[in-house]
Amino acid sequence: MQKAAIYLVILIVSIIFFIILNLYWLIPLFLLLSLAYLFIKSKSKLVLFIVKIRILHYLLVIISVLLLGVFSRLFFFEIFTIPSASMDNTMKVGDKIIVSKLQYGPRLPRSGFEIPWLNLFWYLNNNARLDLGKNEWGNKRLSGYSKINRGDIVVFNNPGNMFEFYIKRCVGLAGDSLQITNSKLYINKKIQILPEKAKSEYKIYCPDQTLVLKQLDSLNIYVTNFFIQKQKVKYLLCNISKRKKNIIESLSTVDSIIISIKGIEYHQGIFPKDSSYKWTQDNFGILWIPKKGSKIKLNDRNYVFYADIINKFENSTIIKTDNGFFIGNKRIKNYRFKQNYYFMMGDNRHQSMDSRYWGFVPESQIVGKAVLVLFSNDHDGIKWNRILKSVN
Repeated sequence: MQKAAIYLVILIVSIIFFIILNLYWLIPLFLLLSLAYLFIKSKSKLVLFIVKIRILHYLLVIISVLLLGVFSRLFFFEIFTIPSASMDNTMKVGDKIIVSKLQYGPRLPRSGFEIPWLNLFWYLNNNARLDLGKNEWGNKRLSGYSKINRGDIVVFNNPGNMFEFYIKRCVGLAGDSLQITNSKLYINKKIQILPEKAKSEYKIYCPDQTLVLKQLDSLNIYVTNFFIQKQKVKYLLCNISKRKKNIIESLSTVDSIIISIKGIEYHQGIFPKDSSYKWTQDNFGILWIPKKGSKIKLNDRNYVFYADIINKFENSTIIKTDNGFFIGNKRIKNYRFKQNYYFMMGDNRHQSMDSRYWGFVPESQIVGKAVLVLFSNDHDGIKWNRILKSVN
């Protein structure tokens, strides 16, 4: 009776805990696991029979471990590798990061190809492979215990490829107005502080480049490029953090150091990829980020910004004609968004392909929040100082 009372208390406390965290879907899973545990502990005839027949016993253990792994990766966490320097210095190339799915709620598989390990059966099926890349089961997400916050480091699918994953910092939430002016980010007209370890490209003006290069080398600061004018080096380019920028600024051999601003000649490939908008990495917007339930009045400007996401992620096809805007045969003047969208940027601001190039990230593409660097390795081996390093 005492053990039964303890089990009951644990059960009630766990259920209350899941309710508080808004993780209602974990309750039936927890109850199922509890019943399985009690069944095994009961030492019933069936349990003793399974234990006695070793092959059946081992088979059930293997299946249980496989299902536990599948459920863990589907509903709790995933491990990803940082492939590029777009989040440098916050995240390093080769970092193995744990991505939690509980914060925002786990996204259910959109096809059999998204079920870890079991997707092998779909890849081996010739008919199934014809639907590779299609969203067959729709976009569904279980509840999580927090919303996406500005500043979160988020893993998401490339908006153009559901099998490619990106990791960036969320700088703009649904409903925000975003603008970048001379490399400074503004959200709702308020300037945003650059993350501590974030990097930007700076111009270093100095009369003696050889001496400065030696000083920078001794500080482990590396020049990425030179700008030459009339056969003389006019300035050096460095991609560095604000802390290193302050170090360089304090050198007596340096006249000045200023952030490098990309001119309009660098607008190619920048969202919305329209000749009317010569936006760049450093001068971008104003741009409103769509919010679920919000309505916009359709016009030529809005169409350029939002037609692509409406057609790709809203289960609608909007067409612009001389007679106005149409969804199907119905002429419309307004459009109401069906999900939230976000704006993502890399912390390595001048070396990142992000929302400045491909626009908004829909909520349906969000995988989870990066919470921990498990370990890190590259061609130089394991980086011991990055084992179990928190992400912020």
